[in-house]
Amino acid sequence: YNYKQFTDWIEKNGLPDWIFFDHDLGEEKTGADAAKWLITYCMSKNVDIPNYQIQSSNIVGKMNIHGTLKCYSEWFKEQKK
Repeated sequence: YNYKQFTDWIEKNGLPDWIFFDHDLGEEKTGADAAKWLITYCMSKNVDIPNYQIQSSNIVGKMNIHGTLKCYSEWFKEQKK
């Protein structure tokens, strides 16, 4: 999937059980952009992010995606206490 296919699919079908990220999508938007969009979507639904795995050889991009998703998930869990 590219960024648009990713966002369109979730908007149509809701969150899947798992999401597999790659940083380099071969276009202007990256996997980090997809992760940021996912957080905005989850915030609007008041839900945590689904399970995810990052499959990218771009180490910096992988760390950015993981950091972004982890930060939101930790924040979300803290809000639910």
